[in-house]
Amino acid sequence: MPLAALLFAPPVGPIVHRAAKKLFVANSGLVGLSVAVLKDGRTTFYNFGTVEKGKARRPTPHTLFRIASVTKTFTSTLLAQAAIEHKVRLEDDVRKYLKGSYPNLEFEGKPIQLRYLTNHRSGLPFILPDKPEAMPDFAGSDLSWSGRMVKLWKGYSQADFYRDLANVKLTWTPNSRSSYSNTAVQVLGDVLSTVYGAPFESLVKSKIAKPLGMSDTCISPTGAQAKRLAVGYDAHGRAAVPLPDRVGGAGALKSTAFDLAKYVRWEMAERDPAVRLTHRPVFTVGDYSAGLNWQMMRRNGRRVIWQSGSFPGFQTLLVMQPELHCGFVLLSNGDDVPTAGKCLEDMANEMLMAMDKRSIALP
Repeated sequence: MPLAALLFAPPVGPIVHRAAKKLFVANSGLVGLSVAVLKDGRTTFYNFGTVEKGKARRPTPHTLFRIASVTKTFTSTLLAQAAIEHKVRLEDDVRKYLKGSYPNLEFEGKPIQLRYLTNHRSGLPFILPDKPEAMPDFAGSDLSWSGRMVKLWKGYSQADFYRDLANVKLTWTPNSRSSYSNTAVQVLGDVLSTVYGAPFESLVKSKIAKPLGMSDTCISPTGAQAKRLAVGYDAHGRAAVPLPDRVGGAGALKSTAFDLAKYVRWEMAERDPAVRLTHRPVFTVGDYSAGLNWQMMRRNGRRVIWQSGSFPGFQTLLVMQPELHCGFVLLSNGDDVPTAGKCLEDMANEMLMAMDKRSIALP
């Protein structure tokens, strides 16, 4: 960045503090917030609130949060690496890597390809088991969504998951429309485990986290790490019922602002061919494109690339603008009902515009 631009760039600290204050005032369900800002080669961290109600324990850059669907970007990166290593093709029929028979995983002769598992265009259900009470907006129970899922998953094995997958009925051609699916990325995580002959968590650690020095990114924290895991809270201020980690590649990872800042820096640099492949649009509507589990907007030759995650008691958002050398990590351990999970996006947009008027706002 030219020296003149650096000299006249607005200070980052006051921008983050103003945006965080506004965030906590507007969203009473938020408890703690950990922020990393990457700007012009520098990384700074900011922490607010607490990791546990009733305790004066402000988050640190090394506090672990459940990162929910941001996990999906790691799964897609592993897929991109497998494609570059010629272990798979993005166009492969998913059934090539599944044990057993799945004649149902096609519609009118069009199969689900591996790449469709990364962009919510596979036609697979939101989650398995595919029951009404498994939908977050189900109104026929006093239990929270996480409470209902814990009940549904009690005794629910991997064999049960694939039995239900064999009974899924596609109702439209894969890649012809969008419908959010955790099932798809969960299957993709299993496919990659089969391809590499290693558990999904081990693949994340060996192929992404360890090379980048991300020592706290994991599914199963060690005893010492578990002590640094923030407590998640629902929209009523109660400790959220934690979901089991069975969602795997769809949302089971935990990480820290410190680790994810390294991840965003790596993603934003786009020097790795696997990163570039995940940022390549697979479908586009107007200014909006979807890559392999990344969302993108492009205007005036510049891009904003992001992915969010929402888990009972936790919210996560990663944002990057490669052409403007700016990126954010936002991690929260509280649910947000007033803005339907968009509060971190609102904060990111405020910071983006305050730091650089050329920024592209998230939709």
